Amino acid sequence: MSHLLKSSRARLFTASLVAAAALVACGGGETPPPQDGKATPVGLKLEKIGGYSTGLFGVSAAEIPAFDAASQRAFVVNAAAGKIDVLDLSVPSDPVKIGEIATDGILAGSVVNSVA
Repeated sequence: MSHLLKSSRARLFTASLVAAAALVACGGGETPPPQDGKATPVGLKLEKIGGYSTGLFGVSAAEIPAFDAASQRAFVVNAAAGKIDVLDLSVPSDPVKIGEIATDGILAGSVVNSVA
């Protein structure tokens, strides 16, 4: 048994040395990634161009929505209803609810707070 334990430790030590050598061989990232030539913006300005309301205020909120550029749709958690609202954003100034996705069958006793 003692011989088996020593053999196991030797293998672990050897594997650790090989892993450390492999990490050292990866380098420290001395070469910076290529730049695209665009300067980083100094500031950022947000402007509201549209809005959507469930009609409930101060009861719940939408957290971490997701946007699908191909369909021009946003998926927004409606925690008060326990569903995901599907919004058509093809006209960004006038979002329209076009459907909803039920979330009650995901996991018993849980709530959805993100679609991202």
